[in-house]
Amino acid sequence: MIQLIKQLAGDAKIVFDVGAAEGRVAEAYLGMFPNAVVYAFEPTPGLCKLKSGRRVKVVKVAAAEKSGTATLYLNLKPHTNSLLPFVKQGGALTTHSTVEVPAVSLDDFCREVGVQQIDVLKIDTQGTELQVLVGATGLFNKGAVKVVVVELQSTSIYAGQCKRGDVGKFLSHYGFVLKHERVSANHSDGVFAR
Repeated sequence: MIQLIKQLAGDAKIVFDVGAAEGRVAEAYLGMFPNAVVYAFEPTPGLCKLKSGRRVKVVKVAAAEKSGTATLYLNLKPHTNSLLPFVKQGGALTTHSTVEVPAVSLDDFCREVGVQQIDVLKIDTQGTELQVLVGATGLFNKGAVKVVVVELQSTSIYAGQCKRGDVGKFLSHYGFVLKHERVSANHSDGVFAR
């Protein structure tokens, strides 16, 4: 999958890692694309271990459909934190608290910081991937997104989580096709491009 992303994105200059967690995927993108600036979006306070610098911009907000604030559910396993509550609490799927966090649409963010094109848009937001895409509708309308990498839940974990078919339908409306998919018991990773 890494080789395919590199092939589709070419010499990527701008990468968005939406739902960066600790920052491991963002670090991988830095290695894959030596000329890229990686914007690592992570709303969980203190979770992202990356430091902002010349090639990394840590954005401590939740990417969402609209800018404002959002409730973030903080769970026993931080990589499961989400703007959506669990369908059922128990075991590893337990929320211990919530926190209000700033939220931004990708359209608003790009307008504010002057980003004109996203070469790779990776989204792993624990059920809100479609809302993130809807918040980037202006970018998609301008053809300003080259490659989309999205991780989706295969089972119903979060209340109101988006479905694979809805994400595919949204992206196909803008001419994107699924180039590769890896499916496991709990989630699927898809790479989309025109």
